[in-house]
Formats: sequence, C-alpha cells, structure tokens
Amino acid sequence: HLTDENFLVLHGYESGMGEAVEYIRSKQCHLNFYAKDPKNLDMVAVEQGGIDWHIARTHTPEHVARMKVKSFFEGAFSVESLNRMIAEANANGYLVSLCHPEYNMMTAEENLGLEGLFAIELINYDGWCKGSDDGGAEFLYDMMLRSGKKLSVTAGDDNHEDVFSLNYKSPGGETQNYMYGRPSGFTYIHSENLRYESVIAAMENGSHYASCGPVIEELYIENGAAYVKTSPAYSIAAKTDIRYGFKRIAEGEPIRGASFPIDERCKYARFTVTDFNGRQAYTPAYYL
Repeated sequence: HLTDENFLVLHGYESGMGEAVEYIRSKQCHLNFYAKDPKNLDMVAVEQGGIDWHIARTHTPEHVARMKVKSFFEGAFSVESLNRMIAEANANGYLVSLCHPEYNMMTAEENLGLEGLFAIELINYDGWCKGSDDGGAEFLYDMMLRSGKKLSVTAGDDNHEDVFSLNYKSPGGETQNYMYGRPSGFTYIHSENLRYESVIAAMENGSHYASCGPVIEELYIENGAAYVKTSPAYSIAAKTDIRYGFKRIAEGEPIRGASFPIDERCKYARFTVTDFNGRQAYTPAYYL
C-alpha cells in the first residue's frame, strides 16, 4: 500500500539458480522479474533453494507462506534450464532482466545463450563497492549486442541489509572501511507519467538508463550527430557497433555535455557518463 500519486511500487521479485557446489565457487544466475500487470502477484518459476535460503537467513516460514508462489522450478543449473525459467516467466506476464553478471561467474558462452531477457544489470552497487561486479558487465553487454540481442540496461543497490560499516584488515595492516547497504544504484525511467502501465511500457521499450551517480539531462540524435547534456562529469563517451567511438574528457573544470558524429554505417550507439568519483551512468543501445 505504498503507492500514491508521487510514488509507485512495481511488483516483482528476484529468483534464479546456481550450481550445487560450494557457493563461493559456484556459477549462479540471478534474475529479476517485473510484473507487467499490477494485479499479477503470482510468483512463477521460483527455485526452492532460494526460498530455503531466505527462511534460513532473513524470513520466517510464515512470511514465506504468505508469498503467492504459483509454481516452483525444477532442473539442474544449465542454460537450457535458465531459458525454460525465463520463458515461463515471460509467458506469465513478466519482464525478466539479468542481475549482476560478473558476480554470477557464468561464462561468456553461457550468458550469450540466454534468451527472453529485456535488460542486463550494468550497475550493482553492492557488488561495485565490494569489487565483485566492477565493470565486466559492460563488456558482456557489448558482446550480447554484437550477437544480435536487443537489451536495455538497469542498475540497483542490491541492498539486503540496513546500512552498516564493514571493517577489515588490508595486507599492510591498515583498517579498511566501506558502507554496505547504502542506496546508490538507480534506474532512471523516462515515463510519460507515474501510472503502472506507463512505467512498465517505458521499461519494456528501453526508455531508461542505469546510474550510480551521474544524471543524463538530455540526449538526442539528429542530422548524423548525437548530443548529450549531463550533470557535472569527468568524461562522456559514445560507443557503437563499429570499431571507433568518441570520448570527451574534462580538462580542469567538469564538463556538462558533448556532441559526437555518428557514422552512417553504425547500427546502434550507446553512451557512458563518468563523474570525478569514478561513478558512471550507462544508456542502452539506441538503434539508428
């Protein structure tokens, strides 16, 4: 009951599967499911191991019992099993995105074999802080685009806990510290309004970008050139499906925008904004 005229709750959940080996070395594939219909509260293709994990870690059996699980998924970890899971979710009215690819530890071949996704998570802020999801997803995104997959991009906090400080000793003996659970990853959705169906439609057609800091204020392509306006940035880059891209880098003062020529041979272009703290924003690929 959190939704009002200024705030919208999307119905969704995270599921997936992993190898039946020691967790720290296992391949995992976590997926986010977004209900296209606000009345759809049924959870489908739920992996039983995930339910057991939540009972053991954070929830009571009574809490889990209140979840509307329509179907459990059975199958050993494989691309074939994952595609059946995604297909079942799609058939039951869910958009499905790939979570934290670097953390998942799947091979490039396995990721490229996934079908039925609408987006890939390029920023997982918890993983970004810990170094377990720190840039590899962008390279994978390019590989998936080059293979013919049309995917958008998302970002998230992956905040499982309250905010707390985690201290540990470096090899040199110094105490290191970082804040876990800090809300910092976000997906900016360009929707006509805050109605559920409008926001979901904007997600489905790629009208959004992923960020953990920078804001993209304006972006358009016309007459063979791209124009980008942003919050104060260190660099703004354009990347396409051909070999050459473009980047504008600040020389002293932050930059607030850039323009780039777009080669007529390009099939798509995407843009990355980086601020002076190394935080980035990624657009999806825009097809020309």
